[in-house]
Amino acid sequence: MFSLKELEEIKGALGLGVQRDTSFTPTTLEIVRKNLK
Repeated sequence: MFSLKELEEIKGALGLGVQRDTSFTPTTLEIVRKNLK
């Protein structure tokens, strides 16, 4: 597990940090599969 502080400190190859997706809604794989059809 990572703490939010650790994630905030990570920088990628281009110097970009990690961002939280505040609109993310957890869902099941079953629902994802239904939506792909």
